[in-house]
Amino acid sequence: MTAAAAAAAGAGGTGPAGPADAVPPGRAARLDVQVRVPTRDVHLAVAPRPGRITAVIGPNGAGKSTLLGAISGAVPARGSVAVEGREILALPAHRRGVSHLRQDPVLFEHLSVLENVAFGPRAAGRGRSAAHRRARALLEEVGAAELAPRRPREISGGQAQRVAIARALASDPSLVLLDEPFAALDAEASTHLRALCARMLQGRTVLLVTHDLLDVLVLADDVLVLEGGRIAQAGERSAVLARPRTGYAAHLLGKELLPGTVEEVAGDRAVLRTRDHGRLVAGSAEAGLRAGGEALVLLDPAAVRLEHRGEAGAVPADPAPRRDAPTGADVATTHDVVIESLDRVGAGIIVRGGGLAAQIAPERAIAERLGIGSTVRMILDPVRSAIYPGGDERDPAPSPRPHPDRAPRGRDRRGA
Repeated sequence: MTAAAAAAAGAGGTGPAGPADAVPPGRAARLDVQVRVPTRDVHLAVAPRPGRITAVIGPNGAGKSTLLGAISGAVPARGSVAVEGREILALPAHRRGVSHLRQDPVLFEHLSVLENVAFGPRAAGRGRSAAHRRARALLEEVGAAELAPRRPREISGGQAQRVAIARALASDPSLVLLDEPFAALDAEASTHLRALCARMLQGRTVLLVTHDLLDVLVLADDVLVLEGGRIAQAGERSAVLARPRTGYAAHLLGKELLPGTVEEVAGDRAVLRTRDHGRLVAGSAEAGLRAGGEALVLLDPAAVRLEHRGEAGAVPADPAPRRDAPTGADVATTHDVVIESLDRVGAGIIVRGGGLAAQIAPERAIAERLGIGSTVRMILDPVRSAIYPGGDERDPAPSPRPHPDRAPRGRDRRGA
């Protein structure tokens, strides 16, 4: 195998198996990563639970692809990457036993589609006939059987990604790294391949980088949130999505997250003063809140009432907060703000201003001529706003040390 072929195999698909490989096929790999990439200011200690799919989310530049590259060998890193207790950081990419599928499919131009998918099994020692049978079965699974005789230059970007997914799974890898694998596919193809991956990746250890909430909901067991090259939050999917601790994670859910300081707590209600705009926001209090402590308020824009107050101009002062009954069930903190942005989310429009947000129908935005600079009143429902501890508290992340006793638990849209 040439050096170029070895690099492509390790970074874009499946490296050849053998005695030197870190992970034998058919097992849920135990992965322990403690790496530093100083040139990108990335410092991470990650130990995903074996046999589970961990979604890695965060804004652009957070270190998501760098993490996957450090594990697979595509990105030079310092520290340690151990698979099943064996250090692999010094190994070349194609000897790490890791399947890494990047955003842009890397296929061998001199091979047919069928031979591309069969490359991993052949390199692992299977005979030509057996490797081709495996390749044809996977191409059928991903809806690309008719592409078998073609060369990569003869297929579209979306088709190439289907082929790359088939090739990444051809050697039955136990450790799989997926970097936005559905980004080049149309909605129909993405839906089909998500369902396919949900079935085929079951029981494997998988890190899935994504910006798509559907990927998280359909595929992930756990979620790892990165910001600025560090871990911001980690835990089971339901826990992270229910109480996000970063603005990015909240926006992925179509919600707003505001940090601030607790003004007061009374029973199951609390009042928080937001950090950036000094607004008082009432909400449902969760355990651990204390007056003067740092906290987060999670707002659902769909639960915010919006009233149009006029065109661009001076913003009236906020009405005085009702301090006599800040925790009453009917209290809604009212704020007059200037619209700073309008964003499309699903079938609705998110109106943002002054750190707050409300969701309305597009027809209303048109009828009322809402635009940037318009003044609106946002009325928040405290019953549907959650206030929970912030600061350094976070959902517990998986330990950065291996745990051998842990058991697995069951852009550009191109034509597909």
